Amino acid sequence: MQCGVYSHSRWRLLGRPYQSMKTNHTDRYSIRDETGLLRFFLLTILLSIPFYVLGHLAQAEVLPRLPVSSGMVVAPAIAAMVMARRSGSRRLLLTAGTGIGWHITATLTPPMVLLGSFLWLRAAGTEVPLPQIEPGRIAPLFALFLVGAAAEEIGWSGFATRPLADRFGYLKAALILSAVTIVWHVIPLLQAGRDPSFILWWAVKTTAHRVMIVYLFGLTGGSTLSATLFHAMSNLSWQLFPIHGSFYDPMSAGIIATAVAAGLVLGVGRKGPRPGDIGDQTPSRIHQTTRKQKWN
Repeated sequence: MQCGVYSHSRWRLLGRPYQSMKTNHTDRYSIRDETGLLRFFLLTILLSIPFYVLGHLAQAEVLPRLPVSSGMVVAPAIAAMVMARRSGSRRLLLTAGTGIGWHITATLTPPMVLLGSFLWLRAAGTEVPLPQIEPGRIAPLFALFLVGAAAEEIGWSGFATRPLADRFGYLKAALILSAVTIVWHVIPLLQAGRDPSFILWWAVKTTAHRVMIVYLFGLTGGSTLSATLFHAMSNLSWQLFPIHGSFYDPMSAGIIATAVAAGLVLGVGRKGPRPGDIGDQTPSRIHQTTRKQKWN
């Protein structure tokens, strides 16, 4: 079986290198074993069912428009750790990656998208009040969303993105992951009282965000930190939108996010960053023969 070899210098957590799948066969879920990923997705949904039920029974919110069922954010992390343990995998699910500039980009992009949405609404004549930024509220909100984002990205980025990107390329990997996460979120969105139009445009924005997250994952050498920062800032920006997100408009946010994601894809390439394209900030060191076989 042809597999890619990941550079020991790229995949690190607390100084421990990610083990090559070609030289070490402890990772059963290789880039061509879609069964492992399918099991991960199904396990994530199964682990989320108790939270869906709790959200239905409780009819309560953790934050405005954030139902109790949002506790399901722990499911991807649990599913990823279970799958990794059962396979005897040494795959690292939390990685810092490289490239401070890309981490800053991941942090600033979501609020800039919603700033654009705010200006769009103002230009369209919508009477959107100015955001009320409360410094004492930002820190606990960011901490809450950071923990939740980390739990999700351990699964979506740490476990699933690498094999999907190696198998299908970055763009297709992002579209697959966004489709799964959209279905996964539908019940909590309905419990939050969102209508079909909102969910549709939210799905557009979510797809664009996942494309950016996956590409940034590659540009930072496989950093779940960049994915977590992007995810957390996206949620924080939504809650800080005027009146606790009540003026949040998924249509304008979705269109702007899609434009940004399209620019990133066009700039980097549909397949994602390749060795040598972005200096030392490459997602993996994969044999050139494997690359040629995969892309030609």
